[in-house]
Amino acid sequence: MLTGLINLNKPVGPTSFQMINRLRRITGVRKIGHAGTLDPLAGGVLPICVGRAVRLSEYLMGDVKIYRAEITFGIRTATDDREGEIVSRQAVALDRAQVEAMLPQFTGDIEQVPPQYAAIKVDGRPMYELARRGHTIDAAARAVHIERLTLLEWQSPVAVIEIECGKGTYVRALARDLGDAAGCGAYLTALTRTRCGAFNIGDGVTLDALERTPDWRAHLLPMDYGLRDWARVDFDAEQYARVNNGLIVPWSVPAAGPALVRAHAPDGAFFAIMRADAASNCLRPEKVFKETDADD
Repeated sequence: MLTGLINLNKPVGPTSFQMINRLRRITGVRKIGHAGTLDPLAGGVLPICVGRAVRLSEYLMGDVKIYRAEITFGIRTATDDREGEIVSRQAVALDRAQVEAMLPQFTGDIEQVPPQYAAIKVDGRPMYELARRGHTIDAAARAVHIERLTLLEWQSPVAVIEIECGKGTYVRALARDLGDAAGCGAYLTALTRTRCGAFNIGDGVTLDALERTPDWRAHLLPMDYGLRDWARVDFDAEQYARVNNGLIVPWSVPAAGPALVRAHAPDGAFFAIMRADAASNCLRPEKVFKETDADD
C-alpha cells in the first residue's frame, strides 16, 4: 500500500506545489499533498502526505511549528521579505538588549495583520494578485498564537530569532512588526522551518536523496507518525467492524480526556480517528481510512 508520510526537507527556491509535482514523478503516485505551505523563500520541514494519508493533512497543519528566522532591521520592503522592492531605509540604533526587550510584546495570543503579499483571498482573489496590481488592501487583523521568541544571534542590523508558533502565523508580518516597534523597519531575509509537530529537520530527507534512493519507500513513514503524541486506542474485531460501518464504540471516556484519539485495528494498524464523547461514554468515528480507498 503506497500510503504514509514523508518528512521532506524543502530547499529554498521552489514552491511547495513544485515539490509535490517532483514527488509525483519520483514516486509514480498521483495522490500526494502537503501539510502546511512553505513560501519559496523558506526551506525546511514540509510534511508530505501520500495516498490515503492526504486525508490527515488538516490535523497535521494545526501542529506547533518552530522556525529559525533571519530578520534585517533598517529596511522595509513591499513584501516584508527579501523578494520585494525596498521602500525605505533608516539607520539602526539597536543593541542586543533592546531587541530582546521587544520580543515579549509579540508572544502569547496576539493580533497580526497579514502581509499585503499573502494568499488570503479578498473578493475571491488572492491578496498578492491585488498587491501586484498596485492595490493596497486593508486586511483585517487575525488572532495567532506565538508561544516563544528566542533571540539566537544579534549582529547589527541582523537578528536570528527562533519562533515557536501555531497555525496561521506570518513570520514576514512578525519581521515587519518588530521593525515598526523598533522605529526603523525590518524585513525577513531568510527562513527555515525546523519543526512541524512530530517532524524535525534533523530527520528530514531531501528530494535529491529520494531520487538517489533505490526504493523511495524506505523514507515512507507510517500514516499515524504525525499523530504519535495522540492517545491510542486498540479495538477488537467487533469494535473494528462497528467503526468501519460508521457506528459508535462504547468506551469509558475521561471527562478531561483528549477530544480526538487514533484507533488501531486488531492487527495493530492505524485505521481511524475517533472523537471522544464523555457525555455518552463512547467514541464516534471522525475519519475512517478503509483499505478499499484508492491510494494512487
